[in-house]
Amino acid sequence: MSPAISRPSVVAVLVGLVLIAGCRRHHSSGGPGLTVSTGEGGTGGAGSESAGTSGSPEPEPKPDVSGLTVTNSDARACDLLLEEVGEARATGATFDELVRGSLQTRSPLVAISFFSRVDQGFENTPVSIETRGPAPALVLREATCYDRRGQVVEDADVELFQTEEGD
Repeated sequence: MSPAISRPSVVAVLVGLVLIAGCRRHHSSGGPGLTVSTGEGGTGGAGSESAGTSGSPEPEPKPDVSGLTVTNSDARACDLLLEEVGEARATGATFDELVRGSLQTRSPLVAISFFSRVDQGFENTPVSIETRGPAPALVLREATCYDRRGQVVEDADVELFQTEEGD
């Protein structure tokens, strides 16, 4: 009989891979279907927007943005597993100035890990995720948050919501 692998173990392994890949490929793009971005109070993404100069094709439409909130003020770090819906794709993430994090996609899965740089809970929207394609673009599959001691916060709800629509 083979041992069963628990869902939290799979999430922990995926998040560990995100962090390792983020350290090795800071602000870079991997092979097909692989995007790695890390951020410290800024933007990380999989590509660059075209600037739309004369003689060039029209610029790509502005990406849609999904934000997320963490409801428990004891949470200091979170690991998330999201799934892209249909043709929608996650293209990058912006982290609040007091948050450091990493995003990695291996379509259709998206892993995000982030933590507070100060000893306080997350305020407003600690992470915004840029997506391209039809809405809804992402579904939250797993979320695990940790307190200042690294213990799992059992009642930390993470909510994903659409904040802006592209042009």
